Amino acid sequence: MRRLLRYLADVCMHDKLPVWATILGIILGALGTYFIVPAINEGLERQKIRTDFIIKNLDDLNLRTRGLVSDISDLHFNVLRTGAVDSGVVQKLSARIAEMQWKAIELAVIFEGTSGMSAVNRYQSSLDDVRDALLEIKGKGDLAKSQAAIERFSESTLAVIKELAGLAGLRINSVRAPRP
Repeated sequence: MRRLLRYLADVCMHDKLPVWATILGIILGALGTYFIVPAINEGLERQKIRTDFIIKNLDDLNLRTRGLVSDISDLHFNVLRTGAVDSGVVQKLSARIAEMQWKAIELAVIFEGTSGMSAVNRYQSSLDDVRDALLEIKGKGDLAKSQAAIERFSESTLAVIKELAGLAGLRINSVRAPRP
């Protein structure tokens, strides 16, 4: 064994490479080209598709959340300004919340069997709370409950965003949900 190791060390240290070592190098290179590289490529391609899918979901969730929070803020402003609730706006907001509930179902599929599932459940629950609070607004005095529901919704959305980012290999630690 020692003799073989000494021979291999001599082969690697000197300028002359035996024919068998050249042929072995060609064979190993060919094996790498046909077996190893495609496997690495496939893994990288899967990761790219997964990351693109997650980023698309992050963008969609972010866009929907910003729109809902902004529109509810506008509703609150109008209630404070006029003292009346526009039931048509509340109905449109309820429809958007229903769309976001479907989005939550998509997210549940992504997180099935992971720790992110509890974040999705909290997200769905917070959407229910927002919808219920909106439907209960009759005047200025009812805005506090709606505001609190939106704040819980923002926090639960941030938790889902953190979980999605984690699936993409990103870490979001010290971010707090904004106060609408």
